[in-house]
Amino acid sequence: MMLALKIVGAAIAIASAMANAEKEPPVKLIDSQSGLDTLVEEASVELFRDTKVWEEMWLRHKGRGNQISTQALNMYVEPVPQLDFKKQMVLALFTGENQGSGSSYRVVDIHSAGNRVVVRLKPESFVDGPVSPNVKVGGRGFTFFLLSRTSKEVMVEVTDGKKWRPVGQFPELKAAKTTATKG
Repeated sequence: MMLALKIVGAAIAIASAMANAEKEPPVKLIDSQSGLDTLVEEASVELFRDTKVWEEMWLRHKGRGNQISTQALNMYVEPVPQLDFKKQMVLALFTGENQGSGSSYRVVDIHSAGNRVVVRLKPESFVDGPVSPNVKVGGRGFTFFLLSRTSKEVMVEVTDGKKWRPVGQFPELKAAKTTATKG
């Protein structure tokens, strides 16, 4: 009897999660920005769904005004873009040290698969047309995608032109529990 109750409870929880997942509108690309002027040295894929973590990343990305590194003294220090993280999220890709032709990414597809959103990206060169092997575009590359927000799990995949490979996976956001406190 106890096993039957657990199975029924699990089935109800799964059905509820699927119903809630379907209530969310599809994730859409709102805007993107890329460049070769980030201070982030390590290659990474990151997803930002709240202001505090976004602001911390922006300071890693662009520096702190007069405290920026000597490598970036000629860079304009941009203020942290103010975003509405109740409606938006930012997917960021940092390429690390880039000694090739430089690359950014573009969104090829965004689709839902159950309780997961899959964002598929294709790398693109900053240099248009044929490039001599002697031409190098240096710098640390970045691409930001401003997306409509989802609480679903987010999987990021990149293609090499033949197959898709996962490069980032971010967990589903669970609904925050509210607790009453006495004041």
